[in-house]
This record gives sequence, structure tokens and C-alpha cells, in this order.
Amino acid sequence: MRKKALNSYYRNISIFILLLLFFVILLSNKIIIQIPAGHVGVLYHLTKGTITDKVYAEGLSIIWPVHTMNIYDVRKQIVEQEMDVLTEDGLKINISVVTRFQPVRDSIGIIHKHLGMDYINVILKPEIESATRKIISAYEPEELYTHNRAEIENEITQDSKIEFGKEDIIVDDIMIKNIELPTLIANAIESKLEQEQKNLEYEYILLKEEKEADRKLIEARGIKKFNDSSGISIVTWKGIEATVELSKSNNAKVVVVGNDSKSLPIILNTDSSKTKN
Repeated sequence: MRKKALNSYYRNISIFILLLLFFVILLSNKIIIQIPAGHVGVLYHLTKGTITDKVYAEGLSIIWPVHTMNIYDVRKQIVEQEMDVLTEDGLKINISVVTRFQPVRDSIGIIHKHLGMDYINVILKPEIESATRKIISAYEPEELYTHNRAEIENEITQDSKIEFGKEDIIVDDIMIKNIELPTLIANAIESKLEQEQKNLEYEYILLKEEKEADRKLIEARGIKKFNDSSGISIVTWKGIEATVELSKSNNAKVVVVGNDSKSLPIILNTDSSKTKN
């Protein structure tokens, strides 16, 4: 009788262990939680709610199956959004921006409790869109086309940082990927810029011609001063210089000097090989 009771006890223990193992295997994905690299976990306690003062690091964590582990990416991330905004004069344009951000690791519990796992669409994108609309509305279409884009990006980024602060979400920068103006406006701006470029080119040509005129005037004054001081025409002087250079050539030649000081020398080439029959 005693042996039969002992066997029954062991059998019940074995069944209990088997059932326990079965439920552990069945609920293993709720008990053993693997948190990937660059991620953290936020625990939702069945009776206490979201645990905001503890963040579970990457690796394996064991929790009760009645609780829930919510996993968040805390690495630097980017989000792209496209929107229609109004310029200062009320013109509607299409703009695409790329935001680089990072949630604060120790604030993930707060983010999960108040915003949820869709916090990017709940808070980040609307705030970025609001900041973009605010900054772009201070510019005219032509300014958006010609202004330093980096300055506009910095203004949007700084305005966003004021909204988010550094407690929950850090916005590193906001980059403008594309600004699409209405075709008619874009063509008009391009035409104006092209005309301005032509005007600058024309002004450069005029300045160049003025400099050349000044140079020629200085040269003319020098020639006049030479003529007055030497009594020799500059044309005659240049002819003499050219004759001296040509006389240095190996070809046979005869230099005939003019009758007076105002006549130019004449060079006769006597090389028979140069004579045409």
C-alpha cells in the first residue's frame, strides 16, 4: 500500500514537471526575451503598468509570461517625409526633408508610456512638419531657390530642438532633400538668374574694355613722350628693331637704309633658293 502511494506520488511529480516543461516551451517566446544589439526593452507589468525607471539592455532577459517586453531601437535613425508648405507670399510648394534623430535610452520608458511604439508618427513627424512650415513660411520662392540651403536646414533643426529638447528625443539635424516649385515659377526664377548672370558677364566685359582703354591711353602717352624726346617716329623705331632681329637670321640678305631718318630700312633676301622662276 505504501509502495503504491509512493509510485502515485512520483507519477504526479513527473506529470507536473512534464506539464511545466510543456508550458515553458509553449511560452518560451514570452519568457525568454532576446533584445538585439542597439535596442533596449521596456517592461509592461501586469499589475504595475509600464516600468519607466528601468530599461532592459541588449541580450537575453527572463520575465514572467504574464508581462510584456516592448523593444525599442535606440540607435541613430533617419525618417523621411514629404509635405506641402506655403511660402511667405502664399505659394504652395512641395518639400522633402530627412530627419536624423535618436531616442534617449533612459527615457524610453516615458516615451512608451505617453507616446507608444509609434512615437515617430505620433510626435516626431508632426513636430518636424510644424517646424518646417514655420521656417519656410518666412521665405519667398526665389529665396528658397537661391538661398544657402544649409542655413535653412539649420533654422529648421534649431526650431525642432526647441520643441523636443534633449530629454526624450535628440534631433541631430534636418536635411532638405528636395524643394519642388511650380513649373511656371521655377522657369521664371531660372530665367531671371540667367539674365542676372548675363548682366554680370556684360559688366565684366565693360570693365575689361575700360582697363584696355586705360592701357592704350598710357601707351599713347608713352609714345608721344618718346617722339618728343628723341625726334624719331615710333614707327621708324619699331622698324629698326624689326630689322635688327631679321638681320640675325642665317639667310643671306641686304639691308637698304632709307634716304633720311624718317625712312624705314628695306631688307632684300638674296638667297637663290628662295627665288621663284
